[in-house]
Amino acid sequence: MRLAQPGVTAEQKAQLKRELYETVKPMYIFQGLTADIVWLPEAVRFFDARVDMLVQDYKSPFFSPRMDVVDRSIYPQATTKPFTLQWPKAKSGRSQ
Repeated sequence: MRLAQPGVTAEQKAQLKRELYETVKPMYIFQGLTADIVWLPEAVRFFDARVDMLVQDYKSPFFSPRMDVVDRSIYPQATTKPFTLQWPKAKSGRSQ
């Protein structure tokens, strides 16, 4: 969100991206690109491009849908109760 603010200079954007990169670098999802030194330049480029896309989406007027048109009743309610899956019965003579 700080990257999407008006008036942020190119130097500030670069610094914010570096800070964000260093924050997410040790995270599990990013390990595939940062674990091997050979992939480090690609990791930085992919990360930089993805951040730019996210900032562009955030600035877009289409990013936030109007809340009055979102029907939350179609989504299941969160619960801590277990849910039993309904698998079809196995045919006789076959292992389960």
